[in-house]
Amino acid sequence: FRREAKLLRAEVALEADDAATADTLLSALASEPADPNDPEGFAPAVRRRRIQSLLASKKWKDVVAAADAFKAEVPNDPLTAEVDYARGRALQQLAHWDEARAASRAVIDARKGGDLVARAQFMIGETYFYQKDYHEAILHYLKVDILYDAPPWQAAALLETGKAYEQLAQWADAAETYERLC
Repeated sequence: FRREAKLLRAEVALEADDAATADTLLSALASEPADPNDPEGFAPAVRRRRIQSLLASKKWKDVVAAADAFKAEVPNDPLTAEVDYARGRALQQLAHWDEARAASRAVIDARKGGDLVARAQFMIGETYFYQKDYHEAILHYLKVDILYDAPPWQAAALLETGKAYEQLAQWADAAETYERLC
């Protein structure tokens, strides 16, 4: 269980916001030869978590490269949506708006609901907000509120919707949105 314990230790580091430790542990684990006692799907799990550690470390270009390599080498992984989400976040930070939206749409297409899909929809709204296309941002933020049962993301989407209305000087709509949030 040594390799599994290393993976779990890296996951604890990620949860504790210690991305550097997580990345060090995951890099070392990924470079070790596979063990015949590894559980099924262990190697892809290590690689997915490494992508998440790179994302937490804000190594945007490394995230994109690792995600692209993962998708090429493990094309039918059932958890590819997690990789697409990380890739989209990194592309967003690199201001590659269209590619970021495409990655988020891949998450939405792969799953029909849940927290990850709500986050992906929210991130599409964010890309438009950063581009100052407030009308389009509002449309995507409101999709989060209407289509998904993910209260933290619904609340965040309403907050950002209000901010977008403010940017458009639509004060009554902003006030109504903030009231709805409250």
